[in-house]
Amino acid sequence: MSKLQTENGILSYRVSNGSVHITEYSGKDLIVTIPQVIEDMAVTHIKKKAFLSSRFVKEIHLPDTIRNIEDYAFARCRKLEKIYLPYVNMNLGQDGGKKQPATEEAASSTTSGQNVKSVQQTSQNPQTQTTNSQQKNT
Repeated sequence: MSKLQTENGILSYRVSNGSVHITEYSGKDLIVTIPQVIEDMAVTHIKKKAFLSSRFVKEIHLPDTIRNIEDYAFARCRKLEKIYLPYVNMNLGQDGGKKQPATEEAASSTTSGQNVKSVQQTSQNPQTQTTNSQQKNT
């Protein structure tokens, strides 16, 4: 498994079929921005329970490349208030891989419906870029 350093944490990921899957986050970031590209490949998946019980995260910004957010990806993130989703159809949560528009209702299946007050759709997020120098393999 490989790792990407954030400001105050680490995103763990794996490469599968030519794309990057975020498998875990650990750290103390208040805002986590998932990059569009890691190792010259699109970040397309947030895996099951990837952010489970992240105690500090208040906002998560997802890139336009995300196509699948698995069950409970953001479950038990007690301080999570906002998720910025790309304006695309994607597989979200517990619906067995059904493509659906990214909406607050749909996103609740990935968070257990906790404190999320806002799910905002973005057409493009300029904060989602990364450079290879920020990456750290383990």
